[in-house]
Amino acid sequence: RVRATAFTDIAATRLRFGPLTTQAGHLMHDGSLAQVSIIDAAGREFEARAWTLDGFAELTVPTDALPLALSVASPSGKQFQVVDSVEVVQ
Repeated sequence: RVRATAFTDIAATRLRFGPLTTQAGHLMHDGSLAQVSIIDAAGREFEARAWTLDGFAELTVPTDALPLALSVASPSGKQFQVVDSVEVVQ
């Protein structure tokens, strides 16, 4: 699951995703790496690394062009999701 927050004044989007779990269903250890790939509606590609805390990871992407195609690779595998709505912060 992804929770997205748009920062309209800087044209950026914060993504909080998780819970990231092991194949046995346990939360990933704090500090586990998640490799994130994002493609926005304008076709721009972003690559980032995020680390888990309490099973969740968070990052801010310098785009607000929705939808965002999100791919998250972690030790438990790869997950895909399209983000097409956000909470707006002014």
